[in-house]
Amino acid sequence: MENVKKYIISTADEDSYYYRDPNGLQTILHRIIATKNIYDENGNLLVKKGEKGGFVDGYHNLSQTDSCWIYNDAIVCSQAEVLDNAQVSDNVIVFGESYICDNARVSGYAKIYDEASVEDNAEVSDNVIVFGNAQIYGNAKVSTNAKVFDNAQIYGNSHVFGNAQIYGNSHVFGNAQIYGDARVYGDARVYGDAEVHDYTALYDNMMVSGNTQKQKNQVKLSDKEFSIIKQSLSQIVAYKKGQIDSKELKNSIDEIANTTELESILEHLPLEENIENQ
Repeated sequence: MENVKKYIISTADEDSYYYRDPNGLQTILHRIIATKNIYDENGNLLVKKGEKGGFVDGYHNLSQTDSCWIYNDAIVCSQAEVLDNAQVSDNVIVFGESYICDNARVSGYAKIYDEASVEDNAEVSDNVIVFGNAQIYGNAKVSTNAKVFDNAQIYGNSHVFGNAQIYGNSHVFGNAQIYGDARVYGDARVYGDAEVHDYTALYDNMMVSGNTQKQKNQVKLSDKEFSIIKQSLSQIVAYKKGQIDSKELKNSIDEIANTTELESILEHLPLEENIENQ
């Protein structure tokens, strides 16, 4: 049986791209070129022989079997993999030890990295960022500016979009929709036909299903309060990176502590530093 590679990696200068990874290391990536027509499982032509695709580090980034492909100016580098019938397109960047497999689709300016994965028929698009050990699978969709990280899982027919963030060990599944500036984290579970949106925060062991919600750990914030929290959390990250000192961090946290409701929220946020001791 003839065993022909479905693509080669171009060595032409015009097909090279100097890429600087998040650690500041620069590497040269190269475009892939199809060496034969590539069809989907229904016989539809996806890629013509001679067609150029996106950029890779090496042959380990894209499987030579099935119909998986990297389109346009998308980048798959380091130890990341695209497998099975998955498609990565537009200006997507996939790196680290992450992988895209099955019939998954990743498009837009999305970034997938660390050991995150997009599997099954899941779709990730726009400016979404997925990292850590996060998993998106089933028929789930994550779009616009959403972030999914840590050990979070998005699956079923769920949809996460807007500026929503899903993290910690939380799960979103069923037909659930998370959007707006909502936050779901800790060991929270959102499923069924539930909708979580606006400035809602769900955490700890909270479970939300259909129209039934346990209100104990649900907090709704005003625009001003939510803005203070976002700014303060940004300062915490800056402190942990050594970009600001403890005094600047304390001043930021003091703004939150002026509101009793926000003190309660802060106690449940997954902060590794004990702010009172700074």
